[in-house]
Amino acid sequence: MLSSAVQKSGRRALPNTVAATRGLFAASAPRFTWTEIWWEHDPTPKVAQYRPYVCTVESGKVYWWCACGESKTQPWVDGHCKCSRREGGFRPRRWEPEHSGVRLFCGCKSCFSSPTWNGGCFTKWMQSNPAGGMVYCFVAAFCFGTVTSWWFHP
Repeated sequence: MLSSAVQKSGRRALPNTVAATRGLFAASAPRFTWTEIWWEHDPTPKVAQYRPYVCTVESGKVYWWCACGESKTQPWVDGHCKCSRREGGFRPRRWEPEHSGVRLFCGCKSCFSSPTWNGGCFTKWMQSNPAGGMVYCFVAAFCFGTVTSWWFHP
């Protein structure tokens, strides 16, 4: 496994994942998400958007959720994407709501509770945009610290 990841330069090199962490801020460093590092043999879906889809659904009706991210009628299958043709290891997911109403559906195609949204799209956005994620976390921590200081100050 190490031999496949070693560079062909003739000298001893590090695996791609370790080399990517050493050159984290270099422009030529490859960018990995946790899905590519965690299990490289699973198909990685295309991120349709980093926020959830807001859809109105009817109870008793069967919906087919696109798992590959290439459908033109997101979040539903359109008949021309990889999962509707069952290519690349993707399969559409059958979903039937118990109650009619507005529901949130995963846009990044990597939420653990897919097809429904559980906030995983935000963590996927933070992994793809580390600087924006750091700014967001700093602002959230600063605001939380300021508000709790006002509340608990004697």
